[in-house]
Amino acid sequence: MGHHHHHHSHMQELPDSGALMLVPNRQLTADYFEKTWLSLKVAHQQVLPWRGEFHPDTLQMALQVVNIQTIAMSRAGSRPWKAYLSAQDDTGCLFLTELLLEPGNSEMQISVKQNEARTETLNSFISVLETVIGTIEEIKS
Repeated sequence: MGHHHHHHSHMQELPDSGALMLVPNRQLTADYFEKTWLSLKVAHQQVLPWRGEFHPDTLQMALQVVNIQTIAMSRAGSRPWKAYLSAQDDTGCLFLTELLLEPGNSEMQISVKQNEARTETLNSFISVLETVIGTIEEIKS
């Protein structure tokens, strides 16, 4: 019997450019998020300048486009305003994020935790997040 080769998917033949593939992870529950969040240390924290009005629903829609799921979010207009986001890449690495908008509306604080310490995927994830948040900044002005 000739044994046939299993062809690897083409994804694996591509050079690893550190490109991040986020996959939908709708099955993540708020409970699971909270447990995981509490068990991990913050891997990355930064502050983005924020000006003016803020529309959480616009942010939520923009995040959905890149497969970042909103687990919980303060009501629009609350200060401080918080959101908890989760995303997962195609290797199963989980990114948990807290967004915090201070009462003065002048900055958005981002804290990211991940369940596997992988700096390059973390950096890719951060840039996706910055891009989304930056985009909304421009829309609302």
